[in-house]
Amino acid sequence: MDWQPMQYREVVAGTNPPQDDVPIYYEGSTGKYWQIIDGEWAPVNQEQIDYINQNKTYIFNPPPSTWAFLNPRSVTFGIRITF
Repeated sequence: MDWQPMQYREVVAGTNPPQDDVPIYYEGSTGKYWQIIDGEWAPVNQEQIDYINQNKTYIFNPPPSTWAFLNPRSVTFGIRITF
């Protein structure tokens, strides 16, 4: 499994699910994990949560942005003389 986004919500019960069905939602008031299936809230399978937590797939770790700006490389040398 690649990256699995997770979001915190204080209360899930009684709320309308958002249109974004990708994240898993953690309900702070109960400690349960929820996902959206066919536009409705559904509890997440405990085996899936254990896998996500064990492998830390909820952490998005992109490469450092400094690497994106290495090409083209330019190096400038200079000498300053003051009297």
